[in-house]
Amino acid sequence: MHVKYNGGTQRIKMGKISISASKETKPAILKCFCGEMLEQHSLVSILGTSSCWSPRKNIYMALALLALQNFNNHLLLMIVIS
Repeated sequence: MHVKYNGGTQRIKMGKISISASKETKPAILKCFCGEMLEQHSLVSILGTSSCWSPRKNIYMALALLALQNFNNHLLLMIVIS
């Protein structure tokens, strides 16, 4: 997959993490992945979060773009919390 990034085209790899959580713990897990934990990485840019990815299943999704220091590739990480 290729994505235009900073005026150029970068190759990115897709990654996915799936987590099962109760209604009470979903916000805490989402904050851990999308807030404090990822923000500590200086090369991370949060692309967006959504709580209505699948209304019937009430799945929470988060996307983060992780720049891999050792490669010219980027990792597009999708975190699905159901």
